[in-house]
Amino acid sequence: MNCFSFQIYKTYKINLNLILIKESLAHTNLSYYIRFISIPSKSNEPLSNESQILSLQSDSDISQNKSEKKNDQTKYPRLIYLAPKLGINKAYDEALKIIEADRLEKLKKIKKTQSKIEYKIKYSNTKDKDAQLTNLRKYLNQLKILADINVPEIRWRFKNNDVDMTIPVYRYLAEQKWMKKPYHLLMQRIEQMYVIPDAYERFKPTAEILLRFENEELEPGKFVPNHISATEPIIEINSFLDTEKLYTIALLDLDVPDLQKDSFKTYLHWLMYSFSLKSKILTILSSDIPISPNNSLVQPSVATVLAPYIPPHPQKGSLYHRYTLLVFEQAEKHLNNSIIQRDKFDIRQFASLNHFKIVGIHFWRSLWDEYVDKIMSSLKLLPYKTMLKKC
Repeated sequence: MNCFSFQIYKTYKINLNLILIKESLAHTNLSYYIRFISIPSKSNEPLSNESQILSLQSDSDISQNKSEKKNDQTKYPRLIYLAPKLGINKAYDEALKIIEADRLEKLKKIKKTQSKIEYKIKYSNTKDKDAQLTNLRKYLNQLKILADINVPEIRWRFKNNDVDMTIPVYRYLAEQKWMKKPYHLLMQRIEQMYVIPDAYERFKPTAEILLRFENEELEPGKFVPNHISATEPIIEINSFLDTEKLYTIALLDLDVPDLQKDSFKTYLHWLMYSFSLKSKILTILSSDIPISPNNSLVQPSVATVLAPYIPPHPQKGSLYHRYTLLVFEQAEKHLNNSIIQRDKFDIRQFASLNHFKIVGIHFWRSLWDEYVDKIMSSLKLLPYKTMLKKC
């Protein structure tokens, strides 16, 4: 593999510093492309004005390296952090001393708390042992967050999406970022469009759910053409937890016309259960196997598909349909599936029967278009007998 990589550790104030390596490339006929990756500077100046890591790579190796790049993205850390130089800004230097002193103090408390936990596990036989261990572990997690929260490198890596979600401070920062805007947008949309309580009883989401169609992140409530949703969405779940849980996913159409009752009924489009989140982030790339974006951290179990994905196929003449994805935390691995049916599916009864706890929600909207006929024909679904019209 012909690949020449070099790193620039000095500070440059422009982003167009190209370095030609004549000796390296003089005796080859291969063409090359240059890849720019942002890295921090040794100075106090904004990162956007700093030098880059340049990677020269033979285009004959591009296809090979695309697969390698996919794996490289899962490693932490991916980027090189270069701390600003000391002695330039005295206030910055003093701030670093305060941060380091505080961090050392927290590290001592962490070590002491870990010793307490180990001691109680080995020697404590009190009735409230489990409660004490829970409180100590919660306190330990808080200490770990406080120890790292002000470290410049941690902040920089989070800003540049170079994180390891097994580290408490990154989970905390991710949750805070989610709560600032995405959470409020989600709650606004599900309330305005009556997804709640139509889909489920009112609850406070504790897990971030991201949906993607064709690698484009979906905003809650957005209209999606039926030819796009013909393939199941990519689902990302961030639980912000440090423990492994089992989860169930259900995708529902809340707006199927029920002509006999002059009302609406729920249709089950997708149902999977018993997959785990070990790394706090899970990406589902198919209806069969949940795959993590970080294979070095996550070993998710294979989900059991109780109802394979059926694409949205709204009836012609009906108003927009709300396709709602609900994520539940399971109480146990096995479940009662005796009431599962696609038509008139009762998600509340199903969740109650299996003691599920709802943790996340997302939805999109869709209207009838000509592609619906192709979907119904390919899946051999019964054609609609009635075309609805607005009164």
